[in-house]
Amino acid sequence: MAGHIERKEVIYMVILVGFVVGVVYFYQGQGSINDNFSRASGTQRAAPVSAQRAQAQRSFEKSIEASLNQLLENVYIEMQEYRKRRKMLDEVVKQESLRNARYIEESYQVSLQTIPDLKKRANRIIQIFSAKDNEIRQMIQGRSPTAQKNILQSWARVKAEQVDLYVDYFVIEQEVLNKYEQLIRLYFDNRNGVIYNDQANVALLDPAELNARAMKLRQDIKDMKRQQAALTK
Repeated sequence: MAGHIERKEVIYMVILVGFVVGVVYFYQGQGSINDNFSRASGTQRAAPVSAQRAQAQRSFEKSIEASLNQLLENVYIEMQEYRKRRKMLDEVVKQESLRNARYIEESYQVSLQTIPDLKKRANRIIQIFSAKDNEIRQMIQGRSPTAQKNILQSWARVKAEQVDLYVDYFVIEQEVLNKYEQLIRLYFDNRNGVIYNDQANVALLDPAELNARAMKLRQDIKDMKRQQAALTK
């Protein structure tokens, strides 16, 4: 189980990094960011331009690249810590971590710190993407109306195809965290009635209706994780 989680996290991180790196090109398969923004701002590299205009263009291109590189760095830093914390939560809700009252109490205490922190981090990752909208709009102030329109259209396409997808991923992730919170609280509130089956590796709650609630929460979590997996295919 742990190996599966680690592989999944690594795969997701590769996809995420690949996405952010891909943003640097804006028009996928149509050239570098410099070429694209030259076209978007109405300049043609083959056409003669003044040294001053060329320098201004290069400065603008570098600022765009720096902005996107900062996006990558910010997301990478947040994701590194998020993965560590998320793994801790995955461990405390395993069946064997809920085998008796003492284990449940320990898991519950870990969850009290971990879940709120993960929610804040997930929201922060969403905000990193959302903040890029305002930043790009500020950066194109002073460009021609046509340039602004073309740049915003290209950014809107990237958002629709990729950025929104990862925002959706973390919106679902926050719901997953809510379900985990309910699950661990259910075990904690009924910790003295847990029956652990060693052979089946299952922590059962007594009475049966409580166990049915726990099973429903676990199924909800699995369903939401499938939604996340479908987003990152």
